Amino acid sequence: MAFLRSLRSLPTLDLAIGLLALGLVVAAAPAGAQSYTAGGVRAEIIYKILTFADWPVHSRPAEGEPFCLATLGSDPLIASLGSALRDRTLGGRPIRLVTARSADEVLDCQALYFGRLGRDEMEEAFRSLAGRGILTFAQQPDFLARGGMIFLPPPGGEHGIEVHLPNTRQADLHLSSELLRMERVRVVQRPPPS
Repeated sequence: MAFLRSLRSLPTLDLAIGLLALGLVVAAAPAGAQSYTAGGVRAEIIYKILTFADWPVHSRPAEGEPFCLATLGSDPLIASLGSALRDRTLGGRPIRLVTARSADEVLDCQALYFGRLGRDEMEEAFRSLAGRGILTFAQQPDFLARGGMIFLPPPGGEHGIEVHLPNTRQADLHLSSELLRMERVRVVQRPPPS
């Protein structure tokens, strides 16, 4: 039980990824402790990955502006993101979560989580995002093949996070080598066929 109590802070990305891969999430924690669901662990993973990213100058928030993480499409994770990011900062900036109805609404954001979208909607979104320097995340199996950057495996999946380096480099985004060397992070040079 002490092990489970220690998970409430999720001190490392490796631990969070390992929990997600094993399907181990804390559904109930001791009174006063933060409780983690699968969505909460995923939200923590997204936050931790953001701390390892560096954006091109043209994609960074303007002076005094918050860091913007947008969501597009439906997904239960979106509510968890709101909870996990409340009162958090990134690079000394507060984080603003935007729930968008189209990719045109996220063009000033630094990161985008794709929820469930149809194939045409996703392709249209990638056309709008081209050259914008927006870090993209999703759980869809064909996400990397469509132009995505970071694939988050489903809870209990056998693989860890997959990072598509050519797509991140094309957007002029840089991910820390520390992130890319983590045990549960797999660097992909070519996405699997869709």
